[in-house]
Amino acid sequence: MAGGGWSSLPADLLKEVSARLSSDADHLHITRLEVGAPPAGLPYCCGASRGWLALVDDDQSQTRLVLWEPLSGTEISLPCLSPVTRIFISDDPLASSDWIAIAAQIKGEIGQKTLIWRPGDATWTMMNERGTCAIDTIAFHGGKAYYIDIQIHIVICDLSTGSDPSPKCTPIFYACSVVNKLCRCHRLHPVRGAHLAVCNGELLLVVLYWGSHPWPAEVYKPVWTPNQRLELHERVRDLGDHSLFVGRGDTFALSAKEFPVIKRNCIYYADIPWNAPYWISVFHLESNVVETIPYPKELKDRMPYAWFCPRKPFLSSLEGSLHK
Repeated sequence: MAGGGWSSLPADLLKEVSARLSSDADHLHITRLEVGAPPAGLPYCCGASRGWLALVDDDQSQTRLVLWEPLSGTEISLPCLSPVTRIFISDDPLASSDWIAIAAQIKGEIGQKTLIWRPGDATWTMMNERGTCAIDTIAFHGGKAYYIDIQIHIVICDLSTGSDPSPKCTPIFYACSVVNKLCRCHRLHPVRGAHLAVCNGELLLVVLYWGSHPWPAEVYKPVWTPNQRLELHERVRDLGDHSLFVGRGDTFALSAKEFPVIKRNCIYYADIPWNAPYWISVFHLESNVVETIPYPKELKDRMPYAWFCPRKPFLSSLEGSLHK
C-alpha cells in the first residue's frame, strides 16, 4: 500500500476493513507496520520490549548491543554483555527518561542470573546473582520488576533503591505449587504456562492449561504475603475492552477500542509451535472458547515464539517480509 500503509488509516476506516476480513490470519497481514532498514551488522534479536528490539552482532559471543525502535529508526547503544540471552526494558525510552534495562545471562546448565542498567551507567549492575531457571516473562509495576521463570518461580525486585544501584530481590516461595493447586486434576489438565502482565494499572497472573480444562485460561490478582508466599483469591473474569498478550518475553495489554483488529476480553498466547500447525492461541475468557491462528507460511523458517521476537537471525530479510 502506498503512503503510510495500514497503520496510517483512520481508526474508523481500519475497523470497517477489519470487519470484512475472513480470518485472523488476514488481520495479522494488515497490522504489519512499515519499518526502515535495521542497523547494519546486528542480525540477531535477543529481546523485544515496548516496541524496541534488542540487537546483537553474534548469537554466542556478542561485542555490540543496541536497542532499535523500528518505526523511528532510533538506536541506543548499551554496554555489551557476553553472553546475553534476553534483554527487557521497563518503558519506552522515547516516552520516558525513567526507564531501565534488565539483562539475563546464563548461570550453570539451565539457570539465568539478571543484571540491571540505567541510562548513564557505565556498566551493568548485578540484580539477582542467585539466579532462577530460564526467565519466561517480566512485568514492571509500581517501581518493581516481577519476573517468572519457566518453572513458575517468581522473583520481585524493588527498583526504587535510592543511592544503592543494586535492587533488593525477593523470591516468592512455592508459587508453582499454588498455581498447580488451582486445578485439582492437574495430571489430566497440566499447566501450559503462567505469565505476569499489567492491565489497567493492575498486576495480573495469567494461568493457561492443556487439555479439555473447563476454563482453559484463568486470570488472578496475585497477593504477596509477608512470609514471601503467593496467594490467589480474586479471579478476574472480565478485562473490559482490553486483551492480554502473553508468551516468552514481553507481556502487555491492548484495548480493542484503540486496536479494532483484536478481540476484547481475550488472552493472546504465542508459544513455541513445535509441530503444531498454529502459533497463536486466543483464549476467550467469557465463553472459554479457544481459537488458533495458523502459522504464516512466509515465516515458516523463522518460527517466532514471542511477540515481535523471532528465534533466528531475521533482519537481513525483515524489510522484504514486512512490505509484502
